[in-house]
Amino acid sequence: MSILTKYLGLETSIWLLALALGVNYFAGGLVSAFIMIMLWKLGASFFNVGYVAALYNIALAMSSFLGGSLSARFGAKKIFITSLLFGLAAVLSYGAANLLLNWFIVALGLFFGRLAWGFRMTASFSVISSSADEEKRATAFGLVSTLGYVGAIIGPIAGGILASFYGFSLPFLLAIPLVLISVVLIFFKLEKGEVTSTSSVPSWAEVKKAVTIDKGVTVLILLAILGQFFNEFGNPYYSIFLKSELNAKEYIIGLTESMLSVGGLVIALPGGYLSDILKKRKPFLALGSVFAAIGVGLTAFAFNPLMVTATYLLFGLSNTLYMTSLQAYFTDVAGKNKSMVFGVYQTMAWLAGIPAPPIAGFIAERYGLRGPFMVNLVGSLAGLLLLLTLFAEKPIKS
Repeated sequence: MSILTKYLGLETSIWLLALALGVNYFAGGLVSAFIMIMLWKLGASFFNVGYVAALYNIALAMSSFLGGSLSARFGAKKIFITSLLFGLAAVLSYGAANLLLNWFIVALGLFFGRLAWGFRMTASFSVISSSADEEKRATAFGLVSTLGYVGAIIGPIAGGILASFYGFSLPFLLAIPLVLISVVLIFFKLEKGEVTSTSSVPSWAEVKKAVTIDKGVTVLILLAILGQFFNEFGNPYYSIFLKSELNAKEYIIGLTESMLSVGGLVIALPGGYLSDILKKRKPFLALGSVFAAIGVGLTAFAFNPLMVTATYLLFGLSNTLYMTSLQAYFTDVAGKNKSMVFGVYQTMAWLAGIPAPPIAGFIAERYGLRGPFMVNLVGSLAGLLLLLTLFAEKPIKS
């Protein structure tokens, strides 16, 4: 590790965070491809799935809103451990749902899982942005994404193979000790993180300041609101679409889920590195948006499961390019307010996504599962056009 640390110029805390995320993403990957299928197979209608997705968007909005301010108040380590404990509660809920054959328990697990996701995103952002040198920020975000995605690639493939031969229960059981390993790594090895606030809940003035701190930040938040609303038309239904419409086998579903991380692994470190070298964020934001639009289009017109697999590969490229450059841009322009800005960004996005899944469920019930993806495609194209025309980044100081 010392050789790599010297080569990349990154702090040990960032490497530890990346390792913990790798283990955690492997654990989540074991089960993530099958959660919505389990929900559907246990009796939830497409409309029910939409309402459950709206519920977990509420959880994401809550945890994203509080995660940034709580990291600033208590240190990122405590909030990151909290996220892992919520993740453990999610996995235990999925296991209970398998035993009790009740889709409401799956919904509860998704709620816990999305709380974990929101807290984890904001806490890890706080650790990276605080520990990395200014000229290495995007590189650090890229490294954490890279090692996280290594775990997330192997997890779904392993989960798909296990589910094919032994059923859904075994992957869920194996995920529990792996999450506990992540907790141990963070608890004993990660520094507390900087404490920059005395408040646990941000005030309205702090939220307003975060939104208006820079014109580019304001535009990106508005685009997140639009983008997440349309993304949530498709997000809850990909795995169900694979199973119900394209009759995909479990190992194909697991492989598809892993492609999200393969795309991220391919682009995370070089994307962040090039963004730092070129001192430009917009080209990478735009390219990520292009990949997303193409991916949604592939699923909307899919006639073979591998077209959805290709969609997930493009989404991996898109999400990682976009988020690596976005987080680096927020750190460039927001200074000590970076965690607050990112928390507000995430919160606004997830709040915007709340009404979309029930509408998508209604469309799916009435017109079939391709309908929500068509709507998602229109929104993706609109978001790309607005990004190109409205966003002007603030130059990075040399």
